[in-house]
Amino acid sequence: MNDNKNILKAPKIKSPIDETITSQRIDKWLHHARFFKTRSLASSKCKGGIIKINGVTTKKSSTTLQVGDMLSFFKSDKDYVIEVLAFAKSRLGAKWAIDLYKDHSPTPTPCEKEKTTPLFTRERGTGRPTKKQARDIRKLLNTWHNSDWDNSESIQNDKEI
Repeated sequence: MNDNKNILKAPKIKSPIDETITSQRIDKWLHHARFFKTRSLASSKCKGGIIKINGVTTKKSSTTLQVGDMLSFFKSDKDYVIEVLAFAKSRLGAKWAIDLYKDHSPTPTPCEKEKTTPLFTRERGTGRPTKKQARDIRKLLNTWHNSDWDNSESIQNDKEI
């Protein structure tokens, strides 16, 4: 008897990356590679002059990309330097999207990491701050945002509060 019929075979997963596509619009590629949530958002970033292809700023979302092109742009406090490796017919899941590019972004310096650390934290579940706590938070944020004041002004502001 042949017992091979009872063995379940795992289905072959076909990659959604299309090797036949040789070029693609930049707004489509940025959307498919999951850098922007919508294609229209990717298009507006291109028109805003934020995206550079091989060091040249592009103002058109219809600019075509080729395999090997280097993209550089700034998004949400991070500089991206991306090399295009492949193209897809549609937007991909996160696991597949990373196969479309190679990330050459610079690693953040310790100063940049400090910028992302919160100024203060509140314990989860402590509820809303009291009036005094809210005033202290506002005072802290006000002095932090206006840290370029000279000392005489900050001393006066401390007396007023």
